Amino acid sequence: MEDRISINETRARCIRLLRQALGPRLKAIVSEKLVFGVPGDFAPERHYVEFTSPEGCVEAAVRLVENRDLRARLMSNNAAYYRKCLRPDSLIDNALAAALGTSYGGLAEFAPINRTLQRSAAA
Repeated sequence: MEDRISINETRARCIRLLRQALGPRLKAIVSEKLVFGVPGDFAPERHYVEFTSPEGCVEAAVRLVENRDLRARLMSNNAAYYRKCLRPDSLIDNALAAALGTSYGGLAEFAPINRTLQRSAAA
């Protein structure tokens, strides 16, 4: 339990360090090794910098502060991941595709129906 508290306190210090160095709009992630699945292709070094100890958390934060290219790549990948997997319309698309067991074409295939309904409602 003390290790958990120590890691959480260290993570909070890392976040403060990153925000002080890079500002509040930082979109790069420092995370412990994930022990659960997430949708899509979310992966270490592509979307976040992984750590396994309080010292590793500090090292990961320093890497992000010092390495502008890494930070830019992670931020760009995270923005694309959000659009593909986490944006509300993407969540619906992905849930429907999973339920139907196929890629059904997305919500865009309903656009003609939506336009017809909008015209009917306006009339």
